[in-house]
Amino acid sequence: MKASLNGANPRAVVQGPASVRAFSVAGLNLAFTRTDDRTPGEVWLAAADGANPHAVSSFNTELVKNWELSTPQTFWFDSFDQTHVQGWLVPPLEAFPTANIR
Repeated sequence: MKASLNGANPRAVVQGPASVRAFSVAGLNLAFTRTDDRTPGEVWLAAADGANPHAVSSFNTELVKNWELSTPQTFWFDSFDQTHVQGWLVPPLEAFPTANIR
């Protein structure tokens, strides 16, 4: 996220369904580690405004090339006290798309 001292709304610098675990800004460059729900972390570079993001490491390429991963599904629900809660369902690989997983 990028925040301004003039009160403007913060905005996402790194786009997409991913998590940034660490970052460093030097001049016009941004280095960060990026991971998502199907990919282990790698080092990425982008412009400081988030433009042109690209992976510069491939530490996990060999590790993950034979993995079979289920695609997590996110959903939201209201808790007993009306708190909005995000949940995740990670179906087994053998699950049929129409199966009723409880």
